[in-house]
Parts: sequence; structure tokens; C-alpha cells
Amino acid sequence: MKWLGIGIGSLLVMIILASLIMNVIFGRELQLIMRELKVQGKPLTIAEFAPTPVPAAENAAPLLKKATEWIPSWTNPAPSAMKSLMAIIETNDIPRKVCTDITGWTEAQREAGTLLIQSDEIKELYALLKQAAQCPHYSSYPDWSQAPTMLVPKLAGYLMPVRMLVVKAGFEGQDGNLNQAMDTILIGLQLSNKLSDEPILITQAWRIVFDLFLTEELERIANASELPTEQTQALIAELSLHTDRAPWSKAMDQERLGVGMRFYDHLMHSAATEFLSFFYSLEPSPNVRWILNWTVTPVLRPLIKKDYVVYLKLISEIQRRFELPYYQIADVLKQKPIDKQIPRYAFITRLSLPNFDKISVKVTQHQAQMEICRVGLALKLFEQKNGAYPDTLNKLAPEFLDTIPVDPFTGKALIYRKAKAGFILYSLGPNLQDDNGTPPTPKWDDKGPCDFVWKCTR
Repeated sequence: MKWLGIGIGSLLVMIILASLIMNVIFGRELQLIMRELKVQGKPLTIAEFAPTPVPAAENAAPLLKKATEWIPSWTNPAPSAMKSLMAIIETNDIPRKVCTDITGWTEAQREAGTLLIQSDEIKELYALLKQAAQCPHYSSYPDWSQAPTMLVPKLAGYLMPVRMLVVKAGFEGQDGNLNQAMDTILIGLQLSNKLSDEPILITQAWRIVFDLFLTEELERIANASELPTEQTQALIAELSLHTDRAPWSKAMDQERLGVGMRFYDHLMHSAATEFLSFFYSLEPSPNVRWILNWTVTPVLRPLIKKDYVVYLKLISEIQRRFELPYYQIADVLKQKPIDKQIPRYAFITRLSLPNFDKISVKVTQHQAQMEICRVGLALKLFEQKNGAYPDTLNKLAPEFLDTIPVDPFTGKALIYRKAKAGFILYSLGPNLQDDNGTPPTPKWDDKGPCDFVWKCTR
């Protein structure tokens, strides 16, 4: 028993000594990477990161919030034009599709929808959305000093007002009121682009969703009609603002500060039992809690520091990938995916990092679809002026486009071909292969043959 006690004591001394040494070494690594981030100009506190406060009169967020509050709940028994229009929209939902296409509605639904969008209730909603679109800024956080304790903004509520804008544009286009239809789409895109002001990952994700609703309707209108030149030029200019990757890079600063660093800093100052409670439902007795805190805590802290170092290195690499065009990092994404760079011991990092490589593909898909829509509109204007579509996209500049955008997946020209009537225009997509204009299937998951396509039939 004596020798057993000596052995256990010696082992504990060796563990504590090793943990002290690791604590110094890993602490030094953490200090070095923090210093490196500071030299790079990366914010290390919320105060350094916080955007400039937005005056209330210039902020679209309160108006959008008010618009969502006007949307009635299904449990409200009172009759409502909005609720009736919502019911028609949701009845015609297509699984895994973003569109709100009134051409698929029944004749009775279209007749009802035409009347509903003219109701005073829905007109007031549209007026409020137009007012929000005219605000120069968007910020749902009035005080960024409270950011660590604030909830993530719930932007899903904005989806129904945006869908109602799409429906409004659809009916205006169907009735031949092209000027108003294009203005309605422009209001929606301006609202969507306001969200680029807010450097939060989920906000940028919802911005993509709103853009896809609006541009799908814009393409439907363009396919069926002659386009008013002035409004189309305004839309081309607006769409050029929706292809910037900078908001995503900025959102990574908030992801690092508001999620990762905050979590690690808390864990490093937590006792072992509190740390373990994040991952397991532990309710140890007071004696066991005391033993765990005094024996396990000194061992955990250096390991958390090492994990923290891994997290900061990888989040910086992810941010760098968002700062560069996809075609410059496509090989890196394929050969060095972020999840393969996480050591097995860095399990907190693995839990803290979403699949950012997949997010990068979605961001680039959004860029491609915005560029395709912009070039497609320019093609329509060219054809309306000249009586035929151009042989090459280069003929669109400088009259209809300042410069000809490239495919963000490849860095090369978008694929364009004239058809018997209309044209086909597409990006190659993440597989970087020409799939002859094959659009993604409803179950497409970033793999398999797929191009992002606009097939114009007139």
C-alpha cells in the first residue's frame, strides 16, 4: 500500500508538472497567434469589431421588423387579406424550391390573388417595405457592446414579406405592367442587399435566400416580356452589388469573436465540472466535484489552449478563403478541406466550425446566379435594340455592361449560346465541368452534374 501510494503520488506529480509545462507552451502559442491576428488588423474585441452605429431614421431594420409583425399568425381567427394570400402561397409551395410562381396557381387562386394584393392591408405592407428599401443602412443590433448576450436575429420572419413582393411582381408582369413589376423586384433586391451591412453569418445566409426568390421571378418576367430599358438598367446596376464576398469575410470576424473566442475564453476560466457539463449531463456530489476540479482542471486548461490555437488558425484560413475568388481556391478546397485539417484532439474546434467549405460553394453559387441574371438582362436589352442576340458576350460591353463578368467558379467566361429563340447562359458550377446546361435537380447536394442556368425562350 505504501509503494502504491508513492506510485500514485508520483504519477500525479508528473501529470501536474506536465500540465504546467504544456500550459506555458500552449499559452505562448496562443499569445503568438493573438499577436499575429492583431498585426493583420483583425479585431480581437467586440469594441474593435462593432460597426458604426446607425441613426434610427436611416435604419431599415425597425421597418422590416414592423413588417413581420404585421403578418398575422395562423392562430388569429380574424379575417385578413394577408392570411388569405399566405394560404395561397403556402398551398403552392414546391419542396426544395425557392420559387413563388403564380403561373402554377389555379385560375381561382390567381383571381383571388389579383384582388388580395390590391387590398388596403397589403398595400400598407408594400409601402412599408418600399420605405425600408430607401433607408441607407441596416442594423438589427442597436448596441454592439451587448453583442455577446444578444440573440441571433430571426430573419425567417422576413421571408413572407419578400414572397409577397415576388407575388406582387408576378401579377404586375402578368397584367403587362412591366415598369411596376421591375420596380417591385428592385425594391426587394434593395431590401435584400441591406442585409450585407450586418456582419453575421446567418444574416448573409438569409440574404442569399431572398435574392434567389427575387431573381427567379425576374427571370420569369424577362422570359415572357419585352423589358423597360430604364428599370432593367437599374436592376443590372443593383445586381452588381450582390456579388461581393466581403460581407462573408466580415461575418467571419463576428463568428470568431462572438462564437469561438467567447466560448473558448469561458472554457479556459471554467472548472472541470463546468467544462464537462457542456458535453455530458453531470451532477457529481460535492466531494467528487472538489476532486475533479482540483485534479482534472489543471490538465484540461492547457489542452483547451491548444484546441483554441487550432481554432484560431483554421478560422483565419476560412476567412482568407472567403476573401479570394472561388476559382483561385477551388483546388485548395478540394485538396485541403477544413474538416480534414482538424486534429483529433481538437474536438472543441470540430464542434465549433460548421462546414465552411460547403458554405463557400453556396456563396459562389449565389454569385454565379446574380451574374447570370445580370448578363441575361443585358442580353435582353441588346436583343430589343438590335433585333437579335449577340454572337458573343463581349458585344454587351460597354453599352449594356461596364465589363463582362466571369464565371465565379472557373474565372473564365460564362457559357453562352444563341438558340432558335432566346439563349442559354450558364455557369459550370462546383464540379467545374460543362454539363451542357443541366440545371440542379431538387436533390442536388453540391455533387454530380449541374450547371447554373438561364434558358431564355424568346
